[in-house]
Amino acid sequence: MHRGRRRTGFEIKRTTTPKVTPSIKAAMEALDLQEVIVLHAGDRTFPLGKKVRAVAASRLLEDV
Repeated sequence: MHRGRRRTGFEIKRTTTPKVTPSIKAAMEALDLQEVIVLHAGDRTFPLGKKVRAVAASRLLEDV
């Protein structure tokens, strides 16, 4: 997804405890992403690491 000049990647996980995976790291590098949002089944939003954020599906509209 492009927002102006920013590139944001999305990954969707069925879990309530998402983690940064090797594929996320590879996508960030290969696609020159400034941020990755991991949409998950949990109920809260929290940082997973530098430039990676876990966003609860139920909070998508509020947190993104």
